Amino acid sequence: MIVNVFKGLPLMLMVIFLAGCPSETPPVESPRPVSVSMVESFDSMESKSFSGIVQERDLVRLSFRVAGQVEEIPVEEGCSVREGELLARLDSRDYRLQLEATRAEYERVIAEVKRYKELYTRKNITEIEYEKALAGEKQINAKLAAAENALNDTRLLSPFDGYVQAVYVSEKEMVDAGTLILSLVDLSVLVIETNIPPAFYILRDRFEDFSFSSSLFPGEDLPLELIGITAKADMGNLYRARFRYRPDPGCLLAPGMSVRVTMRYRPDSPVHMRVPLSAVVEEAGERFLWFYRDGRVMKQKVETAMVDSHGMVGIKKGLSPGDMVVTAGNHGLADGEIVKTVR
Repeated sequence: MIVNVFKGLPLMLMVIFLAGCPSETPPVESPRPVSVSMVESFDSMESKSFSGIVQERDLVRLSFRVAGQVEEIPVEEGCSVREGELLARLDSRDYRLQLEATRAEYERVIAEVKRYKELYTRKNITEIEYEKALAGEKQINAKLAAAENALNDTRLLSPFDGYVQAVYVSEKEMVDAGTLILSLVDLSVLVIETNIPPAFYILRDRFEDFSFSSSLFPGEDLPLELIGITAKADMGNLYRARFRYRPDPGCLLAPGMSVRVTMRYRPDSPVHMRVPLSAVVEEAGERFLWFYRDGRVMKQKVETAMVDSHGMVGIKKGLSPGDMVVTAGNHGLADGEIVKTVR
């Protein structure tokens, strides 16, 4: 009996030893950290830039409407003038005398018309005589207005704010009505011209907005208004586009300066979604995004467009606003893998 107990002892000790040893379990891996970003829609636009030249909107050639001797030219070439400022003046003595004589005649005629009205009221003159007196009143009114205008026209005033481009006559010189006195440049509005090739001209119905840049304004894009585009190409097979720019007071931009004109237009297939370039994964010549939903990632093929200057790539197909995509940590992921998001 004792012998049987000792025979089973090694087996019992082995069972107790195994029961006392802790069981080994495989380690649980923590979810991989990834960065995610929400997809936003945007207005897709493309642009082209061309060299342009600044021009004045108007170069106005001014002259007197009456003849006479140039008495004064208080401006010089290149000087700035304000609207209404005196540019040139004729000797006005003859026109003053003519106005004084016309006023005297006017007073006489008006007095006579007044007398004729009283006579007509008392039936002392015929209706024909009365109508003749009224016609005389109209004539003297027109003659007086012409004399006043002639005197006023001895002063040549600036029609707008601008710069004197050239002066063509000298003081004390006799000039006829219509003789060119000086030319004035209107800089309240500038015109910017550029030439575009036929391949871009045919996109004109898709043009959206226009701007220009200049070394005078580093880092700035200034807005332009399209005036028009010629319907016929020039000898160089280019179409001229003209734009309007309204400068602020004191603007340094001047006719003859070079600028860079940018024209933005709608593409054939607009792209309304974009994601950071880092979100796109390329495998075997195809491009994918990892979508994040409910703590897991899913792989989806997408069709991409161009990358903009901010490092964002357009997505033509396979993306919707509000989707969450992985932007960092997206290499080596598996479909359906659990991940945790980090900033």
